[in-house]
Amino acid sequence: MNVLKTELKRGICSWKFAGSVFLILLMGLAGAGESFSVAGSYLQMDGSLAGLKQAGWILLQGASQSDLFLMAVSMTVAFSYASVFYEEAENRFVLMSLSRTSYKAYIGTKVFVTAFSGGCCVICAFCLQTIFCIFTAFSSGAFFGEFMGYLGQHMLLSLVQWAGLVALSGAFWAVAGGISAVVMKSRYMAYMAPFILYYILSEFQSRYYPELYFLSPREWVASKYLSVGVRYGILTVAVCLAGGIYAVVMRRRVAHV
Repeated sequence: MNVLKTELKRGICSWKFAGSVFLILLMGLAGAGESFSVAGSYLQMDGSLAGLKQAGWILLQGASQSDLFLMAVSMTVAFSYASVFYEEAENRFVLMSLSRTSYKAYIGTKVFVTAFSGGCCVICAFCLQTIFCIFTAFSSGAFFGEFMGYLGQHMLLSLVQWAGLVALSGAFWAVAGGISAVVMKSRYMAYMAPFILYYILSEFQSRYYPELYFLSPREWVASKYLSVGVRYGILTVAVCLAGGIYAVVMRRRVAHV
């Protein structure tokens, strides 16, 4: 348990984690530029509560499901922890770590913290982005209380669903980064490979198999065709599969330390 706490602190309480959150937030807001324009136009035409509700919905959806936001997730979630195991193996620090815990616990902790730190990174950025969008839509303060009531009754479930999907996406790409570092023997590949894979899969699906939506990582989070349950299923399977692969490659790497 002490080892898990130490690794969680190492994965989350760091400048790399904060930097990842900031980059996702920045790119998410940049990707929502068009949504801000549409929402602003809507407010100018209809300054009523109904108009504010619609503007708020446009902003929240545009910010959390934009292409830039989803790309930022694959680009940055691996920064905080994905390369840790590879660095420990290269420095033979893994032998010292194994003296404090069991073999299975060490591997399991690495997989869990890698996935958890990736998911938390995206959740933090998502929450900050949501707060920013809400206060942007209500900068004048008009109807703020009414909108928050509407948000709690009609939009909260959608926000929770989006948060869960982006968190699973972050967990998957973080673990994918860890796998890449070990397999390709470079900590830099932990940062580069997830985005490269995201881009290749997205382009491959859109160009050659446009009807097979489930092949695109973008569709796993923000899809017009796949139901929420299907998206959760795909991401859950992807995270579990990636975690299993990561555990296997770590076992093999430790055996050669």
